[in-house]
Amino acid sequence: MFDENKILNLSSFLEDEIAPTVLGAFLRRSEYIGNEYIFTYFSFRSSKFYEFCENYYQDYANCINQKSGIFPYWQLNISESNDPIYISSKYKGVYILKNDLDIELSDEQSGNNFTNRLLNKIRRQSFLFDYAMEEERKDFLRGYLDVAMSYDGSGFFACDYHCSSRADIRKISLLMDHGLMNPEYFNFNTRLTEDTTQKDDQFRVSWKYYLCEIGTYNKYRMECIHASDTNAAELTIDENSPGIYYFNIDYVALSPARRNEKTQNFISKYNAFINMAYGYRIEGNQDAETLRQYRQLFGMDDSNNEDRRTTRNQRIVSQVYDDEPDECVCCKNRYNIADRSFYVKRRVNGLAVDKYFFEIHHAISFSNGQSQYTEENVLDVIENLVKVCPTCHTCMTAKRGREEDIKILLNSMLDNSPKVKDFAEGYFGTTDKEELIIKIYEVLH
Repeated sequence: MFDENKILNLSSFLEDEIAPTVLGAFLRRSEYIGNEYIFTYFSFRSSKFYEFCENYYQDYANCINQKSGIFPYWQLNISESNDPIYISSKYKGVYILKNDLDIELSDEQSGNNFTNRLLNKIRRQSFLFDYAMEEERKDFLRGYLDVAMSYDGSGFFACDYHCSSRADIRKISLLMDHGLMNPEYFNFNTRLTEDTTQKDDQFRVSWKYYLCEIGTYNKYRMECIHASDTNAAELTIDENSPGIYYFNIDYVALSPARRNEKTQNFISKYNAFINMAYGYRIEGNQDAETLRQYRQLFGMDDSNNEDRRTTRNQRIVSQVYDDEPDECVCCKNRYNIADRSFYVKRRVNGLAVDKYFFEIHHAISFSNGQSQYTEENVLDVIENLVKVCPTCHTCMTAKRGREEDIKILLNSMLDNSPKVKDFAEGYFGTTDKEELIIKIYEVLH
């Protein structure tokens, strides 16, 4: 049974000052109980790295209530099916509004529905336009992301991007247009196979960026990171903002060139998403032809619908071939490439030219990225791909070379490819170079 004194009237929500954290949570996802109540929620589940998440529900509710302004109305969900208000147990904590205005909450044809009312309220908030209100801006982003992110052992936290209305499709635009997020640290994990299209797409953020620059209310999430062997990460608490946890880790910002590249990649994927999302997500047009178009918009091979966890993405392989220098990241500056490769014909600017042959190698072996939480292989990303000569590739593949020789090559790879070094630090949770080399070697296939 919920505490009636902690259920806020919709009229108060729309008229009074509401904390950015609460606004962000409702923007991320709002659920309706008939036409009488609206609620948002926090939810996290036991990780494969660390169990007993239920021990942290009350702690999380206390932390997020500290950032919920004059209406700290987050409650643990202990409702039962015979209660006046029943909410599924998958929602661990909830913030409930009562529709005392009797508006049509989810009627998309009505400009007076809840989503439009919410967006209008958010667009009037001072923190959207005042970059000096840094803590309020972070609170809003935490409210949007923090309440339902999951950690799968890759370099990202993942948050479902749920769309139940036309307005939902473009809600990230509100974050982007006002500089609330740095898109170079975000990406989309799209559901692109017949087996996964019933799931929401995912909005993902680099965990190193998030825990260093934004911070979390979720101490359990920190325990998961530590348990996945992030022994270089030190937990700190913001003394000026009780209840917010950060990691004190060796966090290196992206170079301007890499930042621009990743920003453009995110924007192109987001634009592709909104081009298809209404018909695909709202109207449910998920026939084979629509699925094919959706996959093509994201530049993915549509020759089959194999599981993305076991099928390599040839598009990004081609991108590494085309965009990165013709040199081996493992042996450059040590050997003459002419002694380790051979010429092949490659087309450059429409002309066939002789170029040395290189192979594309997953720095952290591909087979380790078959996450149970996403249909995408978390290691099949540009950040984990390098260009190597055939000799080095043969040496590393299946550990055909001597251990000491392979580790020398891995050391050079980390020195010569900053993107891979940064990715490996995030994946293995350590900035210690020797430890990275050992871990990468251990999982080589």
